[in-house]
Amino acid sequence: MDAQFSSSGRSVRVLDVDPDLGARLPKDERERARAALTAHVYDADPGVWEVRQPARGPGAFGLLVAEGMLGLRTALEDRATLELVGRGDLLQPWVQLGSETTMQPTAGWHVIAPSRLLLLDRAFATAAAAWPEVVVALMRRLIVRTRRLCYQLAVNTSPRVEDRIVASLWALADRWGHVKDAGAVLPLRLTHRQLAEVVCAQRPSVSAALSRLRDEGRVSYTRSSFTLHGAVPSEVKALRDEVARKP
Repeated sequence: MDAQFSSSGRSVRVLDVDPDLGARLPKDERERARAALTAHVYDADPGVWEVRQPARGPGAFGLLVAEGMLGLRTALEDRATLELVGRGDLLQPWVQLGSETTMQPTAGWHVIAPSRLLLLDRAFATAAAAWPEVVVALMRRLIVRTRRLCYQLAVNTSPRVEDRIVASLWALADRWGHVKDAGAVLPLRLTHRQLAEVVCAQRPSVSAALSRLRDEGRVSYTRSSFTLHGAVPSEVKALRDEVARKP
């Protein structure tokens, strides 16, 4: 099913939706930026996103995710990987690898959970030029996104599928989870196939590994959530530190 993108017909003040973008501005400048920096709102229902909407126009920064979750699936022949993005991520979904890439992968977007995106168009980019701190904050979002990809690449070098799943779920819990008495709850409707593409494994292997993790009392799951039991594993902490230190 195709994702349904719809314009809300309204604009919002970007710093009201994402105040961290203006966190380094002096208070008086922050108020000026808050009034000047606006963006049009788009809502998206789950499904395959063909990236025809919203139209970007020249000079746009891209789309800022305000709510929800989307996935970028990149496939090369019969192998695929899935990157999950959400609130605070800056996307340019129309950008593809060019002729400099010898083996061309196919890439496609999927709206996984109902999402809201802000179109940071040319008008926003022009206004934001008055506040370099905001532009730098957006650039930092791109760098953080690449760091998360570095973390996932490091995770996926592990030979054990169980280790890949645990490390990946803890990383996702950092962004989308919350703590309850039972453990860290991750309210995500991820299929076993989607999780398999996150950890670069075959779907049957992931299903078997999840069953073993459940029997060991480390992970429990339903169709709509995962729960991580116990403390963050020491190897996950070490991997986070290693990725953070790399230039």
